[in-house]
Amino acid sequence: MRMTLALVLLLLTCCVGANVFKTGYGLHNECNNESSKAQSYCLGFVTGVAEVLDSNAVNGYSACVPNKVNQGEVRDIVVKFLEDHPELRHYEAHVLIARALSEAFPCLKK
Repeated sequence: MRMTLALVLLLLTCCVGANVFKTGYGLHNECNNESSKAQSYCLGFVTGVAEVLDSNAVNGYSACVPNKVNQGEVRDIVVKFLEDHPELRHYEAHVLIARALSEAFPCLKK
């Protein structure tokens, strides 16, 4: 599953263009675009970062997303974060996704 998502992300970045999700502005625009193509890019990008967070920190952010949370819910959390924090949209999109998910799903200390 992770290998498949990694391959999808690789294909998206090579085919769509690396600048599409360079910042939170681009991600916010794609996630709010009603076209199925834009929605697919948004969902794929957000899901890919969420999968990476499952086993690695991203720019110092860690998240423990419960298995019962689906891709649409993860996307909604990120979109809400971007809408609530327009002042942060100039940061890299993957960092904003990681921050949004780390705030929504903090890892509990054992």
